[in-house]
Amino acid sequence: MFGRIPVWLLDVVNPDYNFNISDYYNLAWEAVFDIWKRGKLSILVGGSGFYLKAVVDGIGTMGVLPNTELRQELSILSVELLSQKLKKMDQKRKLKNQSANWRTKINPPTDGQKSKILWIGLTAEKKILYEKIDRRVDERLKIGAVEETKKLAKKYGWDISSMSGIGYRQLRQYIEGKVSLDEAAARWKRAEHDYAQKQQTWFKKDKRIIWFNAAKKDIKEKVAEVVREWYTLNV
Repeated sequence: MFGRIPVWLLDVVNPDYNFNISDYYNLAWEAVFDIWKRGKLSILVGGSGFYLKAVVDGIGTMGVLPNTELRQELSILSVELLSQKLKKMDQKRKLKNQSANWRTKINPPTDGQKSKILWIGLTAEKKILYEKIDRRVDERLKIGAVEETKKLAKKYGWDISSMSGIGYRQLRQYIEGKVSLDEAAARWKRAEHDYAQKQQTWFKKDKRIIWFNAAKKDIKEKVAEVVREWYTLNV
């Protein structure tokens, strides 16, 4: 709960669990259907366009389990060799052979359900966006990000995928004595800036999104008006 607002999918797995898109898809729709059954409105909030797209539109290879050995083998090949291999592959046969490993158990939304999904995007000028990101990083450092990272590294080590996330990998450099805390914080902020730009690029390709400037004073009223009109027509 955040105040009086219930929130799902927080702390659902341990840091050393290799959480993937298929896990998220199943957990997200399980929560959404539960909310719908109770006559409530579900809201998906987040920065990962890939995960949101998977939940709403589905992704063809989402349920195929990762092949670690194959990934390691392919990682040392040049782009040219990879392209040659790709051309020789019978993709349909590969997917058919792997279909027994699919984890997806929740049916995707119907076209009718998709048409009732309202997409809202928040944006801001780059200067304002970066200032907000920097304040967020400073706040996370203030409330104990370094101590949290040390505890996680001590318990799980540095080699799990979750410890390579933004923030953790920059603080690792500080913890290992390679850079100062100020430099680690600066690198963390730059990484967040880059990620924010990638998010913007991803989301702007989706024409379903209605955009609002998050820096405007009347943003709450404008978003509420759009949601109210959509809700009245669709629910």
